[in-house]
Amino acid sequence: MKKIILLIDPPRKIEYADVSRHDMEGYTPLEVELTQRAIEEFTPCTIYTDIKKLMRRLWLYRKDLIFPMYWGQGNRNTKALLPAICEARNIAYIGADCYTQTLCYDKFLAKKYAKAFRFKTPAGFMLRNTQSSEEINYTIHNLRLPLVIKPNFGGGSCGISDNNLVDSYENAKIVIERLFSNQYSPLLVEEYVEGNEISVLLLGNHACVDYCGETQLVLNGETFFQHKIWGFETKKLDFLHSHYQVSNLLPPTELQKARELFLSLPKAEYLRVDGRLNEQGFYVLELSADCYLGPNSDFSILFESMGKTHSDFLHYLAENALST
Repeated sequence: MKKIILLIDPPRKIEYADVSRHDMEGYTPLEVELTQRAIEEFTPCTIYTDIKKLMRRLWLYRKDLIFPMYWGQGNRNTKALLPAICEARNIAYIGADCYTQTLCYDKFLAKKYAKAFRFKTPAGFMLRNTQSSEEINYTIHNLRLPLVIKPNFGGGSCGISDNNLVDSYENAKIVIERLFSNQYSPLLVEEYVEGNEISVLLLGNHACVDYCGETQLVLNGETFFQHKIWGFETKKLDFLHSHYQVSNLLPPTELQKARELFLSLPKAEYLRVDGRLNEQGFYVLELSADCYLGPNSDFSILFESMGKTHSDFLHYLAENALST
């Protein structure tokens, strides 16, 4: 097994969360320690927390395996940079390629891609801060209440508060203005979908799917959400009241669609298809190729349900990346 060069954000605890923060993705010091320890059970590991420093030294690791677990400051290109450079220099790396990262990071575009595989998606529009208030008002009135408003780019619930679920067009305009004023543009405005929050977890490569499992979100003991989203208030500050559990709710046809989507991507290796399930079916909300992979991740929970450890999961990722 090659040595792993782990690129990760500077570890820190999130002490406060609000709509102005663009830097809420990342790992705590304990998560970084446990992840490094899990990797070192099967191979040596060197950690970098500065992407520019790693870029300057990348030539030193041309025979090693790069593992990007880095989110950065929400820049729409950050996650695509390292895969592109690794490919240009013929250096092995774990995870999605530049194309897949770019596709999944754009929520609007990702849902368009999901629709090509016959997935349902919520009705919605993309808004930019260059549009007039009259145009924005006309656009949102073409959607049925309640509405969810969120940044089109980014993750980790940056810009996504519990208050981004609104029951009136007036409140929608207030949230839109607040997000625009905090440097979020474009925005995605969608009709709210109630239901179980389900993630399809896929592992493999462009030739085969090695694992296909399912987890569901449990939030304050609830699994079916009639009027709730997972905002930063719970995701970042009150995370002890949320967790994932392995589930078996989706019909086989939906899992097959997820497999077909995964296999269409040139280099994904791991992918999460997030959505809501209700009586009308499964609605895809996001495609995530830059998933959280720490010890409490849904992928690790899936492996634990098979009698495997977090280290087994990371070992699989490394071996899979080297075999493709």
